[in-house]
Amino acid sequence: MPRHAVSARQSTNVCGLAMEELHAIVRRYPEREMDFRRLCQRDAEFRSICGDYQEAVAAVGRLRKAGMSDADGRVAHYTAFLAELETEILGRLARSQPRV
Repeated sequence: MPRHAVSARQSTNVCGLAMEELHAIVRRYPEREMDFRRLCQRDAEFRSICGDYQEAVAAVGRLRKAGMSDADGRVAHYTAFLAELETEILGRLARSQPRV
């Protein structure tokens, strides 16, 4: 997605979060954006987890920009944390979907 398209949406308030806070998980799973938005409207804990995910993505980005490699302990810690958060986000999303 072009950077300018994202910027236009970042100022939009979605379910109590700025779109910027959902941006990381939506960028990872763009096909699930509407599912994320719907669950975000109903679930405060889900919103919090998405915010944590965004913060962890930003932290990894800052560490890498500072020249740290994936082998660095801090990068590895945040990367593992991201994997845990992603599992939690996708699990909550799966549990929120109607069963057919």
